[in-house]
Amino acid sequence: MRTSSMRVEFHSGRFRLGLLLALVGVTVVGCDGYIGVEGRVYEAVQPTSRDSGFAVVDSLDRVLPQQLKPIAGAEVLVEPWRPEERANIGRPELWTERATTDSGGYFLTGTTAKPGKYDATITVRCPGFQEVQTIFRHDRFRHQAIVVLLREAQP
Repeated sequence: MRTSSMRVEFHSGRFRLGLLLALVGVTVVGCDGYIGVEGRVYEAVQPTSRDSGFAVVDSLDRVLPQQLKPIAGAEVLVEPWRPEERANIGRPELWTERATTDSGGYFLTGTTAKPGKYDATITVRCPGFQEVQTIFRHDRFRHQAIVVLLREAQP
């Protein structure tokens, strides 16, 4: 009978420890923010001389070119600050989220970030294309983006 009682106390103590660790984990995650961007990267197939590459985040306030082709292998960087603030961040690579587009031009990023609403930056680059960098308002967990790149000018 005594052994049985000790087992119950042991399991009870382990249960309490597990419950405590779970609550601490929820509290820590609840204190952190999150920033994620999901989207696609395209090439403008027949751009005009007036066109430039661009990224739109969480809105479509720009007319898309008529012919778009998905770009595979583009690097997407998401940073929880404006470009001019990067120099003030200690070890910015720890807070920079990176993704690479698949064959359909699709990418998905997501990472822990400071909580709150603030300006963030998405940068997209791919060999042979002009780099695009856009500042957007981080005010939700998951953002939607469409990026259109133009080929670099040939000499």
